Amino acid sequence: MESEAKYGFNKLRMGFFPKHLKAQKLTDVTIDIAQDPPDLPFAGEPGSLDFTRPNPAYFRRFEEDVAALLEKGIEADVILFHFYDFDRWGINPGMSQQDDLFYVRYLAARLAAFRNIWWCLANEYDLLLTPIAENDHTVQSLSNLKNWDSIGKALRQADPYDHLRSIHNFTVGAVPDFEWLTHTVFQNSNTYCAVLDFKAKFQRPVIADEYGYEGNITGSVWGDRTPEEELERHIRAVMAGGYASHGESYIVNGNNRDIFWAYGGEMVGKSAPRLQYFGALMKNLPFNEMEPEIIMMNTSSGLCLHKGSELFLIFFRRPEDPTGFGFLTTDMAKEYDMTVYDLWNCKECHKGTAAQGHVDVSLPEWALIKLEARENAQ
Repeated sequence: MESEAKYGFNKLRMGFFPKHLKAQKLTDVTIDIAQDPPDLPFAGEPGSLDFTRPNPAYFRRFEEDVAALLEKGIEADVILFHFYDFDRWGINPGMSQQDDLFYVRYLAARLAAFRNIWWCLANEYDLLLTPIAENDHTVQSLSNLKNWDSIGKALRQADPYDHLRSIHNFTVGAVPDFEWLTHTVFQNSNTYCAVLDFKAKFQRPVIADEYGYEGNITGSVWGDRTPEEELERHIRAVMAGGYASHGESYIVNGNNRDIFWAYGGEMVGKSAPRLQYFGALMKNLPFNEMEPEIIMMNTSSGLCLHKGSELFLIFFRRPEDPTGFGFLTTDMAKEYDMTVYDLWNCKECHKGTAAQGHVDVSLPEWALIKLEARENAQ
């Protein structure tokens, strides 16, 4: 968590149950992140756990992690269920519906007093991975495995502080609409269109919680994103009026077990410091009052957020015309104070003024342009 705090990240997704991912042979590398925790969340032995008897030591250790995050100013996005047991401990699918409800009520009683708690009912709730052989898994529907609506309602009732609640999908078409959700999270690389779609469909905040991981695990569909891909996917989610979660999956010095994606540690990627710079810029803007500007988006290669006619924010990746951009929409102020930022090199590169029409200004490859109406500019 030191690395997350260093780069200004303010939320960490963390699974409560252990996971058991055995060796996976990809194109030119094998990763093996399976390991047994010091103890298990319930009394008993693997394969015969007693889900009515929580193990206080396991829960206490998790509470210590949540408290450590709180000290760093980081929200703990606690994932209640996942399906990566693969018959190692019998947690999945060993828990009955009665066990599920007992567990979430007990966990809420233990964790709800922490002010930095978020609840995520499951990671990839719509998948059931069933081991056929050591490295062979089938994907089946989870629709009948757990009653997610009942679990979500029980969690809401058990939490006196009404912490934020979500549920994480695998297939983009499986993003649900339960009435107890406080925000929508999704997994998909097309962050811009997905955020726009889910905001319009569900009328609640949207987070692109998994759009791929910057890393060097070639042959995977998730762990070999370039820094450029990672940065752009994150920015596009924000420019659609949403939020996003970053991740890394680098094998460092041949260590194929202690991967940040699995166990945390030190972030080594190139996108994290650039996301920190972008985040700092966004924190100085009234983001919650800004919406995508559809006219601007349809008439230029950039993406645009705005607050009425007083503030515009435009993003270009490889602008079609690096010598300037077109700026024309309705109900504009006569003149704007303009600041151009280079998001890749993390610096301000131009200040000036702009009016509607063509604006002559040199644009970097990663350009973020802020336009503030002169009567409102600081």
